[in-house]
Parts: sequence; structure tokens; C-alpha cells
Amino acid sequence: MLSVFAYLVYDTFFGPHVVWDDLLELNKWIERSGDKGIVYLAVMLIFLTLLGVPATIFIIGGGFAFSERYGKLGILYNFLACYVGCTIGGCCAFFLGRYFFRRTVRAYIRKKKMRIVRAIDIAMKREGTKMAILLRIVPYIPWNVFNYIAGVTGMRFYSYLIGSIGAWPWIIICSFIGSGLNSLDEAASGTSGGSNDKTNTILLIVGLSSTIITTVLVSRYARNALEEIKDEERMSRISESSFVFTEDGGSRQVSTASGMRSEGGMTKSEEGYWKEGQAAPLIQNV
Repeated sequence: MLSVFAYLVYDTFFGPHVVWDDLLELNKWIERSGDKGIVYLAVMLIFLTLLGVPATIFIIGGGFAFSERYGKLGILYNFLACYVGCTIGGCCAFFLGRYFFRRTVRAYIRKKKMRIVRAIDIAMKREGTKMAILLRIVPYIPWNVFNYIAGVTGMRFYSYLIGSIGAWPWIIICSFIGSGLNSLDEAASGTSGGSNDKTNTILLIVGLSSTIITTVLVSRYARNALEEIKDEERMSRISESSFVFTEDGGSRQVSTASGMRSEGGMTKSEEGYWKEGQAAPLIQNV
């Protein structure tokens, strides 16, 4: 999936635009499909979402195609087709990440002791719905990548599913943009008459504003989780060992990290003193 996404970025900005032209042809095919185009678009987006192909060009293209055929009602049809297709495809990607990639990724994180990533994982689980909504509102964060990341982290599925409403604003905006085009070629060329500059300005403001808000809130959630991880590690180091005093006035370090005590409330090390006939260690509380 990442390789497909990387190639799409290369093809769009540096390559011969072969893939981009093919996507445009798919959009034109949907336009020619009539009423079936709504179903075709939804099904196509399921598979393209799994492959990591950006959905924006199809959302804009569907807005143009369905508006030409159904008028203003076409924006609603396009919204429903795109939302259903992206959501189903996203759920499939979520479960792929959860059941095929999660164990490997989490084992690597534990091995490398990546506290920041662990903090994000905790934040994704604790603030799952908020995180899902915020990360989907930002148009600069690829949804297709986020789908797999959400599956790998501790985010609950219902939080992920509810958070899909964060995609609504972008789908609606792109649908309206598509309805104002004169042809599908304008979706690729980025021209739409005199209103293009105004539209781009609005998109830029909305995108930057949502990015700043999301960055601040997500950073706060992750920072709180990171502080908890540090506190847990600090407490773990403290509880890993405690000093007990022996009969001769010396001290002995007894591990209590395992928390395993006998029925009398002793650790295994303490119980060993009794079995060996030695004096029991006295834990003095000052």
C-alpha cells in the first residue's frame, strides 16, 4: 500500500502522469455509465482505498458527473457514493492493519522502546473518536494511510467508525467543486474559470485552520499520555527493589517487582529465609 501511494506521489509531481491520466479515464467512464455510475463509484472507491489511491479526484469527478445528470441532487448522490465507498474500504484497511500488521508493528515499537509512539497509541485508544474525527478533517493527512495506522494502534473500531464523519466536510467541498467544473479535464488541470482563485483560497484557509487545530489537540493528547508513561516507568523503577534489614544490622535488596508473595504476605525471597532457618528480614517503616 505504501509503495502504491509513493508511486502515485512520484507520478503526480515528477513522473509522466500515466496513473493520473488513467484515473481521469476511470472518472470519464463513471460519467458515461449513467445511473449505474453511482454504484460503480462506490465499489471502485472500496478497492482504491485499500490500495492507497487518493479519492479526491474521484470525489470531484463524481460531483461533476452527477451534477450534470441530476442537477443539484447530484451533489447528494455523489456524497453518499463517496462516503459509503471510502468508509467500507477504510474499514477493510482497518481490519487488515489490526489482524495482519499490528503484532509485528507493536513488537518493533516495544523492542525500540519508542515512548512517543506508545504515547500516540495510548491517545488513539483513550481519545479514539476525537482523534479519528480530527485526523480526518485535515485534508493534508492521507485517509488511506490513517486507516491502516488506526488498525495498528489501540483505537477501538466503533471510535474509528464514528470518526469517519470527519470526512464529511472534505467530501462536501469537493462535490461542490466538481459541480462547478465545465469538464472533467479541469479536475486534473486545476482550472475552473474565474472562480478558481477564490475556491483555492477558501480551501487553503480551511485546510490550514483544521491542520493547526488538529495539531494542537493531538499533541496535547499525546503529551498527556507521554507523561503517564514516564510516571509508570518511574514507579516501576522504584518498585523493582526494596531494602530489607537483616538480624546483623545489614541490609539486603529483595526484588518485589513480581508482586508474588506467599500466603503470609512474604515475597519468595523472604520465604526463603524461613526455610533456610535464618532470621526473617524486618521491613522497617520509618
